[in-house]
Amino acid sequence: MAIDIRVMQPFRRLARGHARPETTLLRTTTIISISTILYSFVRCEFFLVLVSFTALLSEILVVFLAGVPYSSTQLHIAFFISTYASIAILGLMVLTFALIVFWWRVGNPDIPRAPDTLGVLWSYLCWSDNMLRSFEDLSSLEPKERDRRIVEGGRRYVFREVEGTDGVKRWIVDEDNSESIETDGRTGGG
Repeated sequence: MAIDIRVMQPFRRLARGHARPETTLLRTTTIISISTILYSFVRCEFFLVLVSFTALLSEILVVFLAGVPYSSTQLHIAFFISTYASIAILGLMVLTFALIVFWWRVGNPDIPRAPDTLGVLWSYLCWSDNMLRSFEDLSSLEPKERDRRIVEGGRRYVFREVEGTDGVKRWIVDEDNSESIETDGRTGGG
């Protein structure tokens, strides 16, 4: 579940429209919960911090659960610590799960396939005429220079459903040409 949330985070921002490339297109996705906690905290993505922290605690829960069944060879304090730590972790997991079900899923775009493979990502990009045209000359650049030029270009991006020239509706990531001033969930310029 935590990996799905990490993958969908940039697409949620893109679906709102007028998204900056730093928080969407150029964003790196982490795989390990510890690194996700650090990167997400720096980016002020506190829900992702909570989900990653809960995923990390779920690994630690296995250790605490081993100490819950009381035996005569066990210290009494170890039993209490294991029991209360397990209850606290399970309580946080239930709270996080409720937030995922009732808050996170509501804000996700209703897309046919999750963007968790290269094939799906490419399918979202193949009809993105404006964005692909603006990225044409960037393929030969070093990654840092490419990213700098994309950011300095000042373009904003959107993830939306469009009808192609063939009459088929499909989801695409493309440049946002709207006049919206909303930026990644906050109002104001920048």
